[in-house]
Amino acid sequence: MSSVSLQIDVLPRHNRLTTFFRYPMALPIALVNYGYGIIAYFAMVGAWFAIVFTGRFPVGLYGFITGYVRFLLRADAYMMLAVDVYPPFNGDETPDYPVHVMIGERKEHYSRLKTFFRGIYVMPAYVVMFVLMFPLLVAVLFSWFTIMFTARQPAAFSRFTAFVLGWMLKLTALLLLLSEDY
Repeated sequence: MSSVSLQIDVLPRHNRLTTFFRYPMALPIALVNYGYGIIAYFAMVGAWFAIVFTGRFPVGLYGFITGYVRFLLRADAYMMLAVDVYPPFNGDETPDYPVHVMIGERKEHYSRLKTFFRGIYVMPAYVVMFVLMFPLLVAVLFSWFTIMFTARQPAAFSRFTAFVLGWMLKLTALLLLLSEDY
């Protein structure tokens, strides 16, 4: 079983007004994500050293990075038109929000070797994300126009967006040391 998973509650109808203004409305989220991401990067570096030397992920750093990943995926789902509800500005578990980011509990012991070579270990996931980014951008663009005219997102685009967001979660969890497995 994977240590991370994503579930998105599919909308039968989208709000045309919030879809039209999605990207200006997402600017505060992007700014918070920028700052939160910088701090999460430094937390990951600290966790990397802790795991390489002790084999353990510090509890506080694990909680902080987990919160960042939840925030990031909710923000990405909002910006990629998967949901209409504005994401919360925190990384808490929010059961009533339509994007559910499940991250496993902190393990008692982590592989020092996998952590030390994490930059190489994540390369296949980077390649997959690189390949998926252009089709995702096309799907989001077509979804935006379709929602503007019909208030609905084509099911195939919705499923593809959720699939790519799932890969994004796996890559992010690998990169930020929350997961050791593909």
